[in-house]
Amino acid sequence: MRKHWGTGPVFAYESMLNARRWQVYAGRSVFVLLVLCGLVIVWVARTRLGFGTSPTWAVYEQMAKLGEWFFYAMAGIQVSLVILAAPASTAGSICMDRARGTLAHMMVTDLSDAEIVLGKLGARLAPIMGLIACGVPVAALVTLLGGVDFGAIVGLFVVSVSVAVIGCALSLTISVWAAKTHDVLMAVYMIVGLWLLALPIWGGLSASGKLRAPPGWFAKANPYLLVFAPYVNPGTVGVRDYALFAGAVLLISAALVVVVMP
Repeated sequence: MRKHWGTGPVFAYESMLNARRWQVYAGRSVFVLLVLCGLVIVWVARTRLGFGTSPTWAVYEQMAKLGEWFFYAMAGIQVSLVILAAPASTAGSICMDRARGTLAHMMVTDLSDAEIVLGKLGARLAPIMGLIACGVPVAALVTLLGGVDFGAIVGLFVVSVSVAVIGCALSLTISVWAAKTHDVLMAVYMIVGLWLLALPIWGGLSASGKLRAPPGWFAKANPYLLVFAPYVNPGTVGVRDYALFAGAVLLISAALVVVVMP
């Protein structure tokens, strides 16, 4: 039998099911609502600091500073929600089908392993990509104030997409061996937590003199640092850093997908 590659009918079937689920549209609405709430909180907080009462409120420097704080809120909320939502959307893709018996039915068809795995991964990843795309209009509104670097916006969405891909791939891989959805989520969130905490832990140990300072590439492997770097440490990241992050993440994700295909 010829081995097929690609998403195949599994992607089409599960995408059609996802399109009929109200949770997908509710999730997108909640995502945009949370981002907008973050912008409102920043607006209110900056106004209480005196920006709304000064005659210089309309000065470009003040508006640019407000745009910078808007970016902090939008980027932090977007990356955090993607980190949480991507594994959750894929956690039950294999283990639930195995428990229901539908996975055994797919295995006796002409579908190849690649079609099953890639189809399920693509179908679960597509709603997360739609979720990220919902942040584009909000980012466009924020840029109207000025003070928001276009490169930082592009880097934010590159990092968000990369985090979504590896989150779904890791969750799918663990789902092959786990028995229940919550087991997959616990394992994935533990791994992601170690990933995010590795830099501050290393930094704390280096501050105490037990280790050397973490190298630059290790620091840039943290998605939050990479997203906020254009403002926190201007000039330290560029297109090359975003490309290397995305390339490394996609390479790891591809390796994880190959692992689950015998």
